[in-house]
Amino acid sequence: MLKCLSGVFCFLLTFFCYADVPACQLKAGISAVTLDESTESKTRISIASYTQKSLTELVKSIDCDLDFIELPLGRALRMLESGAIDIMVFLTLTPERSQHFHFIGPMNYENVFVFGSNSLKGRVNNFSELLRQPGGIAIIEGAYYGDDWAEFVKQDERVKARIIYAKSSVQLLNLVTTDRAIATFLDGDYIDEHIEKYALEGRYGRLFKAYSGPVYFAFSKATITQEVADKLQKNWEAIMHKYPLAKE
Repeated sequence: MLKCLSGVFCFLLTFFCYADVPACQLKAGISAVTLDESTESKTRISIASYTQKSLTELVKSIDCDLDFIELPLGRALRMLESGAIDIMVFLTLTPERSQHFHFIGPMNYENVFVFGSNSLKGRVNNFSELLRQPGGIAIIEGAYYGDDWAEFVKQDERVKARIIYAKSSVQLLNLVTTDRAIATFLDGDYIDEHIEKYALEGRYGRLFKAYSGPVYFAFSKATITQEVADKLQKNWEAIMHKYPLAKE
């Protein structure tokens, strides 16, 4: 009898100690593109808050908790493919990526512009005209800037020789405003905030729109089954009204 009561006590102790512990712990890779180094940035704070709240609620629906890890975008994509991390956010769905990732969403929309000196306005309205100008074009490894840019890079070998790689939006902005690159790709809201912040009005701005479209939560197929992904999509559709999408 004593042995039986001891066993019951151990079971109850174990139950109450672990009842609130989530069934799994997922690693979310947050790239420096999403969370730039400018910690006081309104864009950063807004994105960080949106990401933390929406993703935390989503994974709790499958009884999981999150660890956020800040990583360069290119490395984060490779880690997501291998299963070293489980989730990334604000990713564009492409046929190549969909081979390795489950896309849940959309979670938001992005509007990406080519950003450069106002001296180029009127003369640079597309990628072909941009390539005629001397100087480097700053990008982030692994970032998606639309089908037109991807096709342009494939078709013209001269583009690759002009590319300058950066790790964050802050670095992209600095490369252009210090004349180390003639142009880069930046989110429209980010451009507006930093033109005002650094008094760039009249000197730098949007040259033309590169891409706009939906972005998603991306879960690794190496660690997340299709059954779980289907449940995540259903759960997101049930809660997404709490997290209004940006205008396309």
